[in-house]
Amino acid sequence: MRCPVCNSEKFDAYGGRPQARCMSCGALERGRLSWMILQKLDHLRPGVRMLNMAPEPFMLFLGAKAIGDSYMATDYDPELFSKWDKQPVAKLDMCSDLAGMTPESFDVVMHNHVLEHLPCDVSTVLANLNRLLAPGGVHLFSAPIQPNRGTEEDLDPGLTPEERTQRFGQEDHLRMFGDRDFMNIVERAMPLDKLVDMSELITREELETAALAADVFDSLNGNRVFVWRK
Repeated sequence: MRCPVCNSEKFDAYGGRPQARCMSCGALERGRLSWMILQKLDHLRPGVRMLNMAPEPFMLFLGAKAIGDSYMATDYDPELFSKWDKQPVAKLDMCSDLAGMTPESFDVVMHNHVLEHLPCDVSTVLANLNRLLAPGGVHLFSAPIQPNRGTEEDLDPGLTPEERTQRFGQEDHLRMFGDRDFMNIVERAMPLDKLVDMSELITREELETAALAADVFDSLNGNRVFVWRK
C-alpha cells in the first residue's frame, strides 16, 4: 500500500477504521480518493483555479504547492487553521456568501464531509457551487452516508451537542444522510447524467494500493467522492 498523496507506506486506524489515515500527510480515505481524482483529471497543476472549502491539511500544503496561487482555501471559521499560517484560509459562509461570488470563476470546487454541518438547504448550496464553475469545470464532494435509511436533519439551534451526537453521529452535525434519498438531494441541484463515472478511470487495483476499498464506487458511502462536470 502507498499513499497517492505523499507516497508514504504507513497507515493507521481512524474512527474505528483500520488503515484509514496516512501517517505522513494525514489524508483519510476520501482525501486520498480526491487526490487520485484530481490527478486523473489533470487538475493538480499550476494555474488551475480551485476553491476548496474546509480544506484538509494535505491540500493546504501539498495541493496548494502543486496548484500555486490560483488555489483558494476557505472555511466558515478560518481561525481553526491559524496554526498553519503558511497557507491562508479565507472566511466563507457557504449558506450566505456563495450567491454573491462571480459565476464561472473556478475550474474546480471541492469539499469533503462539509454538507452535514450546514445550517441551510444542501441542494441550494450545491447549486450555488455549480454556478461558480467555468464550463468544463468539476465539482468534487463527499458526505457521510448511512446505508438502508433516509436522510434526517434538524436545524434547531437549541439541540444540545449530546442530542446531535446521538442523532447525527457528531456534536456539530445537523443531519445524517441516508442512501435511500441522498441522490434525490443531489439531483435537485445538478443533472445526474453529468456525474463522472470515476470507476472507469481508477482501477480497483489502484484503489487497493491506496488503502481504499476496491468497491468504493459501487455504493453510496462516506468514502465515495462524487464528481460533477459542468
